[in-house]
Amino acid sequence: ICLEVLVDGDNVRRLKCKHLFHMSCIDSWFQKHHVDCPLCKSIFIPNREGDPGPAEAR
Repeated sequence: ICLEVLVDGDNVRRLKCKHLFHMSCIDSWFQKHHVDCPLCKSIFIPNREGDPGPAEAR
């Protein structure tokens, strides 16, 4: 997960725990088989397609 500041126009994902991340950063995090939020460690269960499913694109 990067430490860059989110700015208007960035592609971001909001996890169900309400934390925001750059879309490419959090997608990479979940693709590496992590199942938790990097900040609060809330656990997310992948759906059938392998998508982590804890987020909504914004």
